[in-house]
Amino acid sequence: MTGSNWNFSLPTAVHFGWDRLSTLPDMISNLGGRHVFAMIGRSFLNRVGEAGLKELVGSAELTIFTDIEENP
Repeated sequence: MTGSNWNFSLPTAVHFGWDRLSTLPDMISNLGGRHVFAMIGRSFLNRVGEAGLKELVGSAELTIFTDIEENP
């Protein structure tokens, strides 16, 4: 039988709880992150502010995407 063989792996880590946003700089650093894509709701961005989010990601390049529907 002919065909293609392939594997797919998507390791996922969920960080949930109070004050977890403060651990973001360490997570980015531990992953060696240079680019951060933040998919967040507008209400979160209004609360944290773009400047606050940029401060959290440090020197990493930040792309913010807010064009999502919030939970009704």
